[in-house]
Amino acid sequence: MSLDKISADDIKTQIHNIFKSHDYNRKGRIDILDEISDLGKELISNLNSADKTIYDIQGEMDDVIEEYDKIMQEIDKARDEFTDSNTSIEQIDARIEELETKGEENLTDSEKRELEWLRGQRENYQATAENASGQVDSLTGTSQSTIAKLDGFNEQLGDIADATEEYHSAGEQIQSSAKQYGREAVINGDDLRKQRTSWFNFFSIGNGNGSKYDKYVKASGYEMVGDTVNNTQYTYYDGVEHEFVAEYDVMEQKGGNKIQGALRKSTAKAWSYGQTIQDASNIVNEKAEETKKKEDEEK
Repeated sequence: MSLDKISADDIKTQIHNIFKSHDYNRKGRIDILDEISDLGKELISNLNSADKTIYDIQGEMDDVIEEYDKIMQEIDKARDEFTDSNTSIEQIDARIEELETKGEENLTDSEKRELEWLRGQRENYQATAENASGQVDSLTGTSQSTIAKLDGFNEQLGDIADATEEYHSAGEQIQSSAKQYGREAVINGDDLRKQRTSWFNFFSIGNGNGSKYDKYVKASGYEMVGDTVNNTQYTYYDGVEHEFVAEYDVMEQKGGNKIQGALRKSTAKAWSYGQTIQDASNIVNEKAEETKKKEDEEK
């Protein structure tokens, strides 16, 4: 599927409606942030679906391009057969005309046999030329069908690339809502970064590049991707499932989420999802554009 189109303004309106549906006390703010996070989770899911679509297109595209190349080779071969047969027919016709001009009664037995053989050869070359012409027409139709497949991929990739800008803006809206309704101290991933550091320091394994934390992430099938905020990346990519995963969810899954206080926790979740939406939208856009460019070059 292509990436579902959204409007960042619509997301802003939905966030505002969520805010209006709750009291602005501590519990209300927690509920607001949790509902905004649910909205963010849905947008991440959409981006994951788009990423899988690009991955599938990349696999199919290679096969279709390979198929197209084979078809074009067969077309070239059939055209060569058509050209060679017509060249041979022209040469045969010239010799037949030369013999027939003498008059059949004036031909020697050898020339008569040659004339009969030439007429048979002409029929063979004519059949070959007609068959080659039919092959060119048929293969050309198949090649056009193959081009249509590539054009379909191109359209999907274009739709995905076009939609990502609104997703990025929506991610910014969700992240700013964490600042607006949540705990200021949690903004810019502070609590997420602290819990990552404290979690792995507790096990004395560190969290820098080449550290056991880094190896742990890779062993889990994840890699860190996206923009760096305060010297830290907050989005993971699962190369097996082709999914973007927020820092908040990784810590939840691995039992490392030690953020204290429901409001702080809800703030961190909304901030984390907003960051992952921005990172994922940038990466999905880049993948779509690069795959589209490759397809255009191969056609």
